[in-house]
Amino acid sequence: AAPDVVALLLDWCLPDALMEKKGCGDTPLHTACRKIICNTPTVEVISLLLERFPDAAACKNTFGCLPLHITCQYSRRTPDSLGIVSLLLDVLPTSAKEKNLGG
Repeated sequence: AAPDVVALLLDWCLPDALMEKKGCGDTPLHTACRKIICNTPTVEVISLLLERFPDAAACKNTFGCLPLHITCQYSRRTPDSLGIVSLLLDVLPTSAKEKNLGG
């Protein structure tokens, strides 16, 4: 969704919705980062999610993946994907050294 649509939805959602984990333990930030394969999330969208729930950058899913892992796994090396990686590292620099369950 466009950043303005995401901002509007975030204004109306309950704060707990951004912390909710679905399926394999993914937060909304994990899900947004996974959509990078479709060139869907922009840096602005990821930034909006992190502004509302910065701790999401440190949330691991059931496979031990941080949003950074998901972004790198699904990235197409576009300017937006590189910007998202940079943004996630700015929020949680230690995530660069974190391993998921696969190593």
